[in-house]
Amino acid sequence: ETGTWGEILIPCSMLSFKSKTLKDDVDEVCEALKTTDATTVDLRFNEIGPVGAEKIAEVFKLGCAPSRLFIGGNNMGDGGALKFLEAIQSSSCNLTYLDLYDNAITDAAATQFAEFLRRDDCKMSFLSLDENECTREMYSTINDLVEINREKYRIREINKLWYHFCLGRNSRLGTESVIKLLNQDILEVIYKSLSKSPRLPARSRHT
Repeated sequence: ETGTWGEILIPCSMLSFKSKTLKDDVDEVCEALKTTDATTVDLRFNEIGPVGAEKIAEVFKLGCAPSRLFIGGNNMGDGGALKFLEAIQSSSCNLTYLDLYDNAITDAAATQFAEFLRRDDCKMSFLSLDENECTREMYSTINDLVEINREKYRIREINKLWYHFCLGRNSRLGTESVIKLLNQDILEVIYKSLSKSPRLPARSRHT
């Protein structure tokens, strides 16, 4: 599959285990994650629980290909959620998009996610804690921080695109020239063309 971001096509191959009830097959899922080339993994509504969540989080912490994970509706609680927080703080983890929707997560864990989202080295483009057991104030805090991080992520990606575009169009172009170009108004034009988010899978339990 491919998702779209403005006029640019973004590879979006998916490994999907949605609604398969995998609580007794988590080890097999972990092995699949270690070898897949997919960019997106869908593990929603599988009764994975906190122990299964810890195992899956460990695979992402050590490094595997996917950068987007949907793992809502698995009743992992604060314990499982905090294992994913450990994972996304690892330099080996490729996740930049994490959906922890409907996992019985409370403010106790959400507060720690908020602290991470405030850090300069946070690389997340998206994090969802929707439909958990958090207060309205905590949801608001998380969502505001996610928006800030999403903008920072887009700017980083735009910079990388423009950098490679410049090098591709003119191999003689030096680093100093590229840096100057990155500061020009053309970035604003590129930014506007990428303003739409990729198409996301529906959250329903049923396809």
